[in-house]
Amino acid sequence: MINYIDLGVHRGGEIDLFIGAVSQLGFDYRVYGVEANPYLFELVSGKYADNPRVKVFNIAISEKNAPVELYIEKTLIGSSIFPTKNNVDRNKHVTVPGVDFFDWFSSEIPNYNRDINILKFNIEGAELYLMKSIVNNGISERFSIYLGNGEPGWDIKKCAEIADEYHGHVKLLHDNGIRIKNFCAAWVGRGLNVDLKKELVRVLKKTATVVSSNPIGIFHPS
Repeated sequence: MINYIDLGVHRGGEIDLFIGAVSQLGFDYRVYGVEANPYLFELVSGKYADNPRVKVFNIAISEKNAPVELYIEKTLIGSSIFPTKNNVDRNKHVTVPGVDFFDWFSSEIPNYNRDINILKFNIEGAELYLMKSIVNNGISERFSIYLGNGEPGWDIKKCAEIADEYHGHVKLLHDNGIRIKNFCAAWVGRGLNVDLKKELVRVLKKTATVVSSNPIGIFHPS
């Protein structure tokens, strides 16, 4: 099984790209999407209502399992749990369930150790908490591909209350061998994105033996 975890789904552009790539290879998959903005959550939930392989959650990645405020950005692209992010409206916010990433991930995908996991995120500063949760729980190597949008940690610098943690965040990534590759639906055709199909082939060759008799490509980890 290939699990694609998408944190910050927005309108589902990257989910569409992933489904297109993995479908061309004939492998079974599951998509776990997180979208904190209730409006966008309703939009993408309807978009994938007929695809049982896609689940979308109206939650926010946070420091702990507790409700958080999501501060809305007027174009709905850059909403954040941090009120000091430089493009949000501090006076326009909604309360959403906040979750620790590891707690949510291990609950939704209890067999993650047996699967291939791909993590895409664009969560407007909350990657600070995301990566701490991954590293502190010893699961950084459980993700075969990390996908992001632009310079790692860039959004952390946009949030005044956590900006001083930027360099520590970058060091955490480096020390744990976490390399984030560009993957953004808005960048298609501009030569900036990783070739996800090629990345999937590389990972599958490295970690799995395909059972050729199975029409959906179930594999056994080596």
